[in-house]
Amino acid sequence: MDARQKTILVAAVLGLVVSISVGYIIGTGLVGPRIEENRPAEVYGSVSVTRWDKPAPVFTVNSTKGVITFPVKGKVNVITPQYVRCPDICHLESQMMVYAMEKLKEEGLLDQVVFITVDVDPWNGTMDMARDYQRRVAKDLLDDVEWIWVLDSVEKMQEIYNAYDIYVERVKHGTVYLVNHFGGFFIIDKDGTLRYIVHPDWNKIYDTAVVLHDKIVEVIKEG
Repeated sequence: MDARQKTILVAAVLGLVVSISVGYIIGTGLVGPRIEENRPAEVYGSVSVTRWDKPAPVFTVNSTKGVITFPVKGKVNVITPQYVRCPDICHLESQMMVYAMEKLKEEGLLDQVVFITVDVDPWNGTMDMARDYQRRVAKDLLDDVEWIWVLDSVEKMQEIYNAYDIYVERVKHGTVYLVNHFGGFFIIDKDGTLRYIVHPDWNKIYDTAVVLHDKIVEVIKEG
């Protein structure tokens, strides 16, 4: 394990420790899209990847890059549900994405991929919050990577959740509202076909990041 990989792991663990210290963790993110019966699955250690091979739902929405239509044709799309105020898994997902971004940049493949965050807290999230979070997480890498944060009205976002079968539930925890939601990654090919869903092992952040990167590269190479 090289120094950069260790840095990713340490940052991820520290992020989770901070979350625990705040005292807001309520078991978010462990429910995902309903897996169809006999859906092919690949297992890499403790990280599972389900294969879908079906057209991904298309939406035109507001984002940190203005009004966009996603999935973005001509690029491999990596879509993950997140929100800035998330107390736990969203920040681990971000570390996994940063790992994949850095590796893809080293390999000269970064321009073939777009990372898209689907905000799961349209009740409280703002574009300014999203942009600030992206810069804090990706730092200078944000100047090289295409990372789009999708955020629209509650009604519009609910349409997206329903279409992608993303579990989202707003819950009150003490005096604040948090969001239980699916945690993981949708990988969509350049033609708009949903190829894979990567289901993380939250105890093995580096292993999950490696699988995420490898599946992205696989989809890139398959065209």
